[in-house]
Amino acid sequence: MRVDLLTHMMYYNNCKGDEQDMPTTARKIEKLVLKNGFHLTHQTGSHRHYTDGKGHYVIIPFHPGDMPIGTEKSILKQAGLK
Repeated sequence: MRVDLLTHMMYYNNCKGDEQDMPTTARKIEKLVLKNGFHLTHQTGSHRHYTDGKGHYVIIPFHPGDMPIGTEKSILKQAGLK
């Protein structure tokens, strides 16, 4: 657990600008995506599928705990938010 905390601290200390405010859970990312015009199209297991009608399509995995940083960045990039 200490390694996770140190990794988390190192990531946020090395970020610039708005990357420090990146959401860390699926629910926070979902709120951000919904606020930016996306809507839920369907769900397959623990993965929810969203689209904005402009060609952006994202899948958010709802697994327990924090989402990996790479997954966060990928979802935000696919949504056109980064």
